[in-house]
Amino acid sequence: MGFLSYAQFDDQHNLGWITAFCQTLGNEVRAQTGKPFQMFQDRTDIKWGESWRERIKAGLDASTFFFPVITPSFLQSVECRRELRDFLEHERKRKRGDLVLPIYYIRCKEFDHKRCPGRIGTLVRAVKKHQLKDLTDLRFEDVGDNKVRKFVAKMAEEVCSAIIR
Repeated sequence: MGFLSYAQFDDQHNLGWITAFCQTLGNEVRAQTGKPFQMFQDRTDIKWGESWRERIKAGLDASTFFFPVITPSFLQSVECRRELRDFLEHERKRKRGDLVLPIYYIRCKEFDHKRCPGRIGTLVRAVKKHQLKDLTDLRFEDVGDNKVRKFVAKMAEEVCSAIIR
């Protein structure tokens, strides 16, 4: 299972692109493995009346992979940073270094700057230790566009390789 961590504003601002991308990636991993691959997303996996914080924690605990969608809003979000910190600890406890699969979605100075100070800087450095996928040039393309689908297919291949490891 993968956990999608993103700022809801970014998905709303880009007309649901992140949600559509998440579904496409989960479906492509399933297509390549022949097995269901669930992507936890707060918008679809937290029901009305549920304790969202408990549901997020359960989703993080159950997830093998963490997909942070890096944007200025993500870095400013207390909850996104908490999810990232919690999953980095989860990854460390598993003695792995390949479970955080960052997606660079909207350029941000904190991420591009060589020396980002403070708590955000610590998280940025931790994310940068992981190979990231740069989607900044594709975010204005339709998720159903062949360029995006081919990119997702390559991402799914790498997820499938990580599953085997």
